[in-house]
Amino acid sequence: MKVRRIQWNEKKDSTFELLDDKDQSIEIVSGFIRHLRARGCSPHTLSAYAYDLLHFMTFLEEQQLAYQDFTPSHALLFLEYLSKKPSRKQARRLGLGCRFLLLRVSDSLRSLHRARKSHSTRS
Repeated sequence: MKVRRIQWNEKKDSTFELLDDKDQSIEIVSGFIRHLRARGCSPHTLSAYAYDLLHFMTFLEEQQLAYQDFTPSHALLFLEYLSKKPSRKQARRLGLGCRFLLLRVSDSLRSLHRARKSHSTRS
């Protein structure tokens, strides 16, 4: 899986989409990113959500779970998964890796909740 940046025009207006291993858009994530863009979120915000959801979808793939099957009991496994991901070198040097990890977890879970909520209101 990977995040692809899509440049809309010369004014640095861009959006993002999450692609599977066959370079096909993952619709639940792409739809959510389109929703955020329509609400006026900045490209930086869109990028952050896209990468948070990349981590989450990769976790789900490794656990062989559909996003609809993710429950609070899976959250601890997700935390463990994220804790094994490398953090920023500067954060590690400053001893802030844990703080950034908690922020990443919080952002990832918030992204999931918003994506699920957005998808359920369209269905």
